[in-house]
Amino acid sequence: KSHMIYVTALEFNARVSLENFWLVGGVVTHGKAKSVHGGLSEVMKEVLTHWVKSTHGILNRAGFSLTIDEEHLLARFSLHAFVADESALSSVLSSKSASGMKPCAKCFNIISKYHGATWEIDDSEELRDITSTNYSSFLQFTDEQVFDIQGRLKVVHDSQSAAKLATEEKLLGFNFCSTGLLADPLMRIVLPPSKCYYDFLHCLFSNGIVGEEVSAFWSSVRECTTLRIEDLQMFCQQSDFKLKHSIGDYKLKHVFDPKYLEKDTYG
Repeated sequence: KSHMIYVTALEFNARVSLENFWLVGGVVTHGKAKSVHGGLSEVMKEVLTHWVKSTHGILNRAGFSLTIDEEHLLARFSLHAFVADESALSSVLSSKSASGMKPCAKCFNIISKYHGATWEIDDSEELRDITSTNYSSFLQFTDEQVFDIQGRLKVVHDSQSAAKLATEEKLLGFNFCSTGLLADPLMRIVLPPSKCYYDFLHCLFSNGIVGEEVSAFWSSVRECTTLRIEDLQMFCQQSDFKLKHSIGDYKLKHVFDPKYLEKDTYG
């Protein structure tokens, strides 16, 4: 397995949706990335630093020469955004994963649904658990807040135990990495957290949209029919009912499991 780094340009407009307009900027295997002290965050820092500082670097402010149809052009690029899946963004930003106590690296007031249930969050509080559908209540981190978190973690790292650091990382939603991208002054300008584009890891995005659709469908069925959970289970087992390809008999029996369907949200 490898991490692939692609580069494209906004000036391609609608063509950015075509694979041929995404150029390979680098490849690193998962094993290699894990063997580096700061992981993928350190790798991306080194790649971007090279692109900014080297004479022919794509992000060098002096620009570089391109020859197209025998015409010499001076090109300059600036980094508009970093787009990636949750796993890559979590690694690059040294944030906790989607299964952590603070599953969203975008918002400082969102906590996991398990902790939300434990703390019995009141509507008047700023904290929200990840199943909330009220997007206006999501309070997003500023770059300065994320940098401040790294500073606070550094203080704990330098003065207290590893166990205390682990606790603080869990509470704040970020890991401390002294050599990673967020610790580098240049990279804080080139690729601050606000340039990392990805979905809110909330509600519809936490376990996929299909789960929410099944939940909405089941709620409607219960409101307007006399169907029971047992009826739906029997339908799954006796008819030629399939989800995606073949999910197997064991999973099929659990599609309409009461422990999922009796909750407000589906599994």
